[in-house]
Amino acid sequence: MKHKLYFAFLLLYILLISCQNNQPVQLIKVNELVFDTEFKPTFFNSGYFYDKETNQEYMYFADVRTFKKLKIFSLDGTLKHEISLKEVIYGNFIDRLIMVHFDTIILTTNYNHLNRIFFLNKEGHCWKKIFLDTIINTPSNDIFEAYVSRCGNVFNNDILYLHYDRPFLKNKVSPTNKFEHGKYINHNRYSAPYFLVFNIKDNNNRLGANGLYYKFTDINHNGPEGANYCFTNNILFVFTSYTNKILVVNPITLKTERELFIKSAYTTLRNTFLKIESDPTYEYHNVILQTKANIKKIEYDKKNELYYVITLHEVDEDAKIRGPHRAFSIHIYNKEFKKLNEQCFEADTYDPNNFIITSKGILIENSKTDKSHEDAKKVKFSEFKISR
Repeated sequence: MKHKLYFAFLLLYILLISCQNNQPVQLIKVNELVFDTEFKPTFFNSGYFYDKETNQEYMYFADVRTFKKLKIFSLDGTLKHEISLKEVIYGNFIDRLIMVHFDTIILTTNYNHLNRIFFLNKEGHCWKKIFLDTIINTPSNDIFEAYVSRCGNVFNNDILYLHYDRPFLKNKVSPTNKFEHGKYINHNRYSAPYFLVFNIKDNNNRLGANGLYYKFTDINHNGPEGANYCFTNNILFVFTSYTNKILVVNPITLKTERELFIKSAYTTLRNTFLKIESDPTYEYHNVILQTKANIKKIEYDKKNELYYVITLHEVDEDAKIRGPHRAFSIHIYNKEFKKLNEQCFEADTYDPNNFIITSKGILIENSKTDKSHEDAKKVKFSEFKISR
């Protein structure tokens, strides 16, 4: 009788452990955080940084248009520093702000091919300016823009990863026929290097990843025009808003080592590149970006050894809720990029563009389309923990 009870309890224990092991990895909401910013910052001028000198974590939010200031908070929402950006912003169209630490605040601009990088300290003083046109080792015939991605981290160990975009050549006249003109631009853009790797300390630089666009489409199709890439877990990930493909690029050699394809149980991720002959307009491209399913972000959680790939769900072109406010999925992968789960989030609840990993947990910005005036002056996050 005792042996039967023993084996019965053993079997029950094994079943319980088995059930626990079969539970999918998922994000569980545990808290909410509020940062009283006074303004509504864009996600690409917001972020997280870790101060090695004090072992403290911070959140930062910048307004580069109206208030022209940077605010830095502790993770509990306490304002720690406020920095004026006026010295750099006047006369320059700032594309992105990246905070490395208190005395290395990077601001980039590519407006009208200016290709400038500015460096501020915690007093808001500009201590270094870089004019890329006069420094980088680029073919003299290129007319180019160099700018950084808005889709995640672009900096590591003094290296800034910029996108090198070459739509025109100085010694070749563009065709007047609009379709041939489109192919001309695509040929220049697609055959050019994709990355400009720039060392901010000694200005050493190199171009690489030539012809990378051809891994997504060909010169007969429009796009991808934007720079969608990020550096995370010592890997460069390149993706677009027009396909479900992700390229895994070695940051040293700039060679593509692997291609990944994201599939969703909740929406259809597919190729939405438009043929040049279809005569697309800017407005229709915007419809694609606002309504079609696409990849928005890739992040790596070092503590939990997990990758998160965020994809927006497809909606009708006349849908009331479009853009980043629509429903989305977080695809969870292990460090070998084996898929563990896909977690769906409802529309008009969060803005997954602001997806930030801290020691406290994973922060996703709360976001609704009908924010009140007072709510617009604050940035609110939901804090999530990983449940296995």
